[in-house]
Amino acid sequence: GLWSINSVELRALASWVNFSEKNDAVVPLSGCPAPAGAKLSRDPRGEHYLASVNHYDLTCRHGDGWWGKHRKPCTWYRAM
Repeated sequence: GLWSINSVELRALASWVNFSEKNDAVVPLSGCPAPAGAKLSRDPRGEHYLASVNHYDLTCRHGDGWWGKHRKPCTWYRAM
């Protein structure tokens, strides 16, 4: 996810919850499958945007990431 004031707490929560698979402290990665046949894209203007963020980042409370197209959830919302 994006580095924010909540990052340390989310890492601690992810360890405590122990989903036993990759997760963002909210849901395991397997809980977020792409739609069948979706063409995933790292471009924040793409319909099926593959972002390197967590569920808290998707609230846009801390805005977009500062580097990389794969860290721009707020840009994706504006494009949709």
